[in-house]
Amino acid sequence: MDLYNFIALIFSGWLSIYFGIAFVLLFKSMKDEVIYSFLQIALGMMLSHFVFIHNDIFSLLHLGKEFSQKMTFIIGFFIGGIVLMIYSALKESLFEGPADAVMMEEFDHKSFFLDPGFTKKKRYNIYSLRYDLAICYGLHGTGSALALSHMHEFHQGTASIPFIMIFVQKLTEGLSIGAPIARMNFDLKRFMFLGSIAGIPYVMGFVLTGFAISLNIKILILSFAAGSLFYCLVMLAQMVYMTHRADKNPLYKISVIMAGFAAFSLLH
Repeated sequence: MDLYNFIALIFSGWLSIYFGIAFVLLFKSMKDEVIYSFLQIALGMMLSHFVFIHNDIFSLLHLGKEFSQKMTFIIGFFIGGIVLMIYSALKESLFEGPADAVMMEEFDHKSFFLDPGFTKKKRYNIYSLRYDLAICYGLHGTGSALALSHMHEFHQGTASIPFIMIFVQKLTEGLSIGAPIARMNFDLKRFMFLGSIAGIPYVMGFVLTGFAISLNIKILILSFAAGSLFYCLVMLAQMVYMTHRADKNPLYKISVIMAGFAAFSLLH
């Protein structure tokens, strides 16, 4: 990868996440329905990625030919999901978090685990859902980038990087990361940290394509990404459900999710 492509990759695959988060935090006057739609679009996008990664595993890597490759896929998938399950369990038992914090004043009957902006006696509060999403995006990022690079090379006959698609994808991730903290004050350190968690692994995935990697290692990375992505889908679905209001038609949310899935499937 030459310097020009690497700089473009940094911009589209990493810095674009900051643009998404900043947009949500700067325009706090947006209606709740608009902010929540970012989560719905992200859910549709992640569904598209889930299908895309599995297609790459089974079609391009010819997973079904050897038993060892099947086992590699199964092991990688479960590790990807279990890592996030362990993280979720540990954060509840080891870190203090405002488990009774409400999402918005009009949703006082729902608990959304938002960080209300205060600290507690030298303990890091990572209970907020913004970190959950950033970690999910980061864990599946390397495998997602590896799969995208292979698929693009397969169809185009070249290793060129689809920067526009990457920019839109990571911008959407940034919007969804910012959604749970849309009403909170800006914090530069947390802002930079969130973007780094979600963006750096994705850039690393494209860098890895320049090295000779064995087939089993590729399958392991891709299956790990698929496992973590599965957990991310569950988390996003839960967040979309938690933002649902009884007086709103659920067909709108479903339509937005389907539109996100269709749009990113076409981009792929």
